[in-house]
Formats: sequence, structure tokens, C-alpha cells
Amino acid sequence: MMQIAYFPYLNMSNIEEVAFGDVKVWNFERKAQEYIPDEALRERVRALLNSNVKNDQPLRGMGVLSIGATDFRELTFEEIQLADQVRLILFLAFLAGVNVCQRGLNAGHFMATSENFLLVMQNFDPASEHIAQTNGFLVSISEGGYKIGQLKFHAPPYVPTPFQFALDIELIHKLSYIQKKNKGLYQRILRATDLLFESYYNDPNVSRNSRILCKRVPLRFYWICPKDMKDKILRRK
Repeated sequence: MMQIAYFPYLNMSNIEEVAFGDVKVWNFERKAQEYIPDEALRERVRALLNSNVKNDQPLRGMGVLSIGATDFRELTFEEIQLADQVRLILFLAFLAGVNVCQRGLNAGHFMATSENFLLVMQNFDPASEHIAQTNGFLVSISEGGYKIGQLKFHAPPYVPTPFQFALDIELIHKLSYIQKKNKGLYQRILRATDLLFESYYNDPNVSRNSRILCKRVPLRFYWICPKDMKDKILRRK
């Protein structure tokens, strides 16, 4: 059994890859031939990814997450936690690099929301044409018996498609420095970012009250964060 972890709505466009130590997020369209030399496996992965559609067209610019070797092994619990950290760092760095800098009537064409950083994990058997899905947190619901290409994963209409993929590299470097020097502070930053993530969905079914509650902790954390990071936030406003 193999597993692919990917961001279906990342829309990396012209960016080939982003690396975080041993973790990399790479643009399937641009790097597939290099990272998946086996043609049969490459086409099987392509077919899986093409099941993600918007307006019945396959999504483009999807980012595939690899930790160490690109061998599509099933991730361990520790690797899943690491992948989740990368998800939050990508989200925060994109907001700092793009969302807070955009102004004007066309700003929405460049912005991303939490949906763009949803990480999907799909198990598959390279020798089988069949696929199944499991969804739900409180109630886990599984469906099987589909052939690859028969089951489509439709992007909700409120998921943005940013015109560009850009990150605040300086912020990523500062977070990496904090991770090495003060692991407790680094974990608090990620926990605050996780709550901000929950408030930043473009889904209209997320209530205003829940958004406000999720933003209270990140705002409280702002007042205790290091001065250089606080100054950076103020400069972005």
C-alpha cells in the first residue's frame, strides 16, 4: 500500500517546490518526471490527482508533500505531525507575504484562505485501479468500490484560486530560528496559528462568532511574542 499527501488547492503555478528541512512541497506538474521516474507509478499518481476537479476540470498547481525520499510510503504519526506543522507555516507565510499586503478592488484575486492549505492523504495500491474514501471526524464515513477517475472530488465554489504563490521567506527563517532556540515559544506560535487557521475559512457556513472566538487566542499571543516579530506584524498593517 502507498500513500500520497498533497494540497489540492495550493495552486503553486510557476513555483517548483518549497523546502522545510527534510520536508518539501513540490509542484506535481513541474517536478513529477524528476521525482517519480517510474512511468507507470507517475501516471497512476497523476490519475489520482486528476480526480480533484473544479468546474469538471482537473485542478492545476497541486502541491505534493514528501518527507525525505519521495517513495509514497505511509507516513508515521510523527511524520503526520511534521506535515501539519508545514501546513501551518505555509498558511502563515502566505498570509504575511500576500494577504496583508494586497489592497484595491482586485485584492481578492491574489488572496488565499484556509481551504488552500488543506492537506489530503490518499492511500492507494499501485497495482489496483480501485479507490475508496473516508471522511468525517465525529462520525467516520467510508465509501469504496470506485475506480480511479470515476470518483471525483469537487472543489467547493468558495475556494479561491490565487493568481500567484508567494511566501514571506523572512518569516519562515525567523520561525526556523525560534524552533531551534525556543521550542516552547515555537509550539505556542503554531497553536495560535492553528486557531487562526480555523477562523480563516472562506466557507460561508463558518459562523461569525466562531471566527471571533478562534481569533482571540492569536491576538492575545501577539502581545507576548518577541519584539522583532511584533514589529514585523506592525509593519505589515
